[in-house]
Amino acid sequence: MELREPDLELATAYYTEVVGLIETAREDDRVFLKCWDEHQHHSIVLNYAPTYGVDAVAFKVLDRSDLDFYQQTIEAAGITTKRYEAGELGPGSGETLRFEAPSGHVTDLVWGMQQVGNLLPLHNPPPEPPDLLGIHPPRLDHVFLMCEDVDGITRFYREVLEFRLTEQIVADDGHQLCTFLERSHTPHDVAFITGPQGAFHHVGVLGGRLEPASAGRRHLQLPRRPDRRRTHPPRCHPGLGPVLLRPGRQPQRGLHGRLLGRSRPGADHLDRVGDGPSHLLLRGLREPAIPDRPLMTRRESGTGGNEQRESPARFPKTERAEPPLYLARYLARQTGRGPGAEPDDNGAGDDGLPLYLRRFRERARTEATPLWQRAPHGIQQALSEDNLNKEISAPPEARPRIVNEIYLVRHAETQGYSTESGLTPLGVWQSHTYGHNLAKRVRSGETIAVVHADTNRARETAENLHRGLLDGIVMFEKNVEVLDPRAMPEFRNFQVATPDGLRDPTAAFRRYYAVLEKFERMALGDRPMWLVEMDRFWRTQQGGADPIQFWLTVPLLHFEPPSFCVRRFWKGLRQLAEAHPGARLVITSHSGPIRAFAVWAFGYDPGEPYNTEHVRVKLMEGGQEALVSYRNRVQEVHVPPLDELPAWEDVIRKEVTATSSLTGAEERNQP
Repeated sequence: MELREPDLELATAYYTEVVGLIETAREDDRVFLKCWDEHQHHSIVLNYAPTYGVDAVAFKVLDRSDLDFYQQTIEAAGITTKRYEAGELGPGSGETLRFEAPSGHVTDLVWGMQQVGNLLPLHNPPPEPPDLLGIHPPRLDHVFLMCEDVDGITRFYREVLEFRLTEQIVADDGHQLCTFLERSHTPHDVAFITGPQGAFHHVGVLGGRLEPASAGRRHLQLPRRPDRRRTHPPRCHPGLGPVLLRPGRQPQRGLHGRLLGRSRPGADHLDRVGDGPSHLLLRGLREPAIPDRPLMTRRESGTGGNEQRESPARFPKTERAEPPLYLARYLARQTGRGPGAEPDDNGAGDDGLPLYLRRFRERARTEATPLWQRAPHGIQQALSEDNLNKEISAPPEARPRIVNEIYLVRHAETQGYSTESGLTPLGVWQSHTYGHNLAKRVRSGETIAVVHADTNRARETAENLHRGLLDGIVMFEKNVEVLDPRAMPEFRNFQVATPDGLRDPTAAFRRYYAVLEKFERMALGDRPMWLVEMDRFWRTQQGGADPIQFWLTVPLLHFEPPSFCVRRFWKGLRQLAEAHPGARLVITSHSGPIRAFAVWAFGYDPGEPYNTEHVRVKLMEGGQEALVSYRNRVQEVHVPPLDELPAWEDVIRKEVTATSSLTGAEERNQP
């Protein structure tokens, strides 16, 4: 695996100190790592890059002839390949066949990588090498990738690369959402899930060594404390002792206190562990997760040897402003200084340092205190959750030019569809939360325009979304211009022709209910056609079926056709794009026209959007193409030229007028 890392020094420290990988080679902008039980030179390469992501995925082949075989089969499938000699792609690399898979991932087939061993002797080897750091997994296990067409990449891996399918998740319409494939008779070596093209989900490693505590129970191992007083008999000799980890809210048991060596009830669970045996931090149920005082003390001898005094325990700082502990350990180990040595701040000798290390030290000397250190923990958690999304974007120079980013948002939960009652309290929270989450994703200097349909539920959704957006912008300290919400008739709900004129289904319900009650009471005459169609529509909803699907699939003469909704949506989008070039456009409307828009773009019905779920439209530069995404499906479409489309309204109006004139002439000619 070749992974992109913006901070190469910090990433290297994490992979070596916390994960426990072993560094085997280093270049100016690359670091080569391996697991301890892997014989090859490296299995992970960290590349310096401005964004996170994956650069390449590699698989080993058994023989050199396999490269020739797969080169022929891959090129026969219409994919261009390139060959590299041993050592050409970096230290320890073997002869490589490189190509770009249909999923958008650069893929390597490698033979003859340099063998460096697994750190164990051949005669009487121990279970694992001594003095390993961190989790120290023995080897990589699998890689999980994302792409838009899971069916296509699965077919390519099975038919061209001869992988075997072990599991799959299939949608209702039959296409594959997630597939798991293998070549080594494991549960899976590679997996694909629906998502952005060429994106990276995660890489899995084989778990570290676990020792059995008793029959049917496994637990972690930590060094024993040789300096404890009143040791329990099973802990008389130093060595590995069991520590049982449990949730903090489970009842306290005597076994936990005995294992942790503390008799007080406050030693309820393990919170964190530092370097040495004295860095065991225990906190009570009601203690804060980040303490503002020492939670444990220890007795030290005075000058005379007889006096005992209480002193705070030496714990790692939790409110520190310096780099994380694992980075400090890594830097101390790299420079050969002790763990307590102070870093050199005079900058001497920086000319001979790698580029990434010079940049790291420059940022540490010049940048102000970051937001996550100044902000309360609630904001820090919100920023962290937003950064954990699965979407990996390309660098700005490689991205297509997007003029406007548009969100077609369905209104929040409403009190009912028979009256214009507005939103429920849950709906107000949904729309406010949507605006607050949107504030995390915008950048300073942007402009956001909020537009809504002319109904109470769409208007209240836009207003609460607008308030949540403003609150988030202030909280995250961004300079963004947010325009006040306004209504546009182009984004209204689909209309129903009633005797009172065109009305949306909610407004037409009152007329429908009054006329229907009259006909049921009097039982005279035939019902008008608009009433029959309205009755079929509402009874579909009352029976628990999908009325929007009924409108999309059954021709209704008194309902606005879905194609007309798509046309006026595009008309409104063009108007907004011309009025606000470069802005983000947030449009709150109804599920019917939004769903019709998605059906037009994808060619099939992707399903009813939930409350405050959106269909995303990205207008490209030039106004001719757009990307429409909805529920992990992305489709590139041509923006319809509205002036060139057939004007069905005018054609229908002319036909109706000609038919009426002909009927009147025939009536006059009758005797």
